[in-house]
Amino acid sequence: MELKLIKIGNSKGVRLPKVILEELGNFSVADLKVKNGSLVITPKYATRQDWESKFKDFGQDKEEPELLMDFNNDADEKEWTW
Repeated sequence: MELKLIKIGNSKGVRLPKVILEELGNFSVADLKVKNGSLVITPKYATRQDWESKFKDFGQDKEEPELLMDFNNDADEKEWTW
């Protein structure tokens, strides 16, 4: 895909087409590198981005999963000296 450089003050920039942005997903910061004579732009995603939407329906269609740990036991009292 060919892009034209646009003047932004004393710098130049590129506009990323909507189709590219849709493929990459939601990001607002990117890393820019020069590698072997090419520009490489890599999106940086926020930590825990989209967790809310991914876990919104978690467990809704299934039975309640068993707890990974049984917190209602006396193992701490038996196995540890306090």
